Amino acid sequence: MHGRMLLRLAVAVAALTPVLLDAVSGAVSALLGLLAAAAVIDAPFAALRGNTKVPDLSRWSVPLVEDFRTRAAR
Repeated sequence: MHGRMLLRLAVAVAALTPVLLDAVSGAVSALLGLLAAAAVIDAPFAALRGNTKVPDLSRWSVPLVEDFRTRAAR
């Protein structure tokens, strides 16, 4: 569920790493900063979209178990 949010946050960290290490020029750092800001802003919405999916109800059904050690009720 939170994988989408963590992916957005990882993109933000990856985009900010060269900026924080001062490895890029001013224009590139501004673009990377905008990418990181967009990823951080979209992260909660991505988690919300992941949480609103309808679960498969058949996945949680438990089949009826018949106990063969006792007589069946008639």
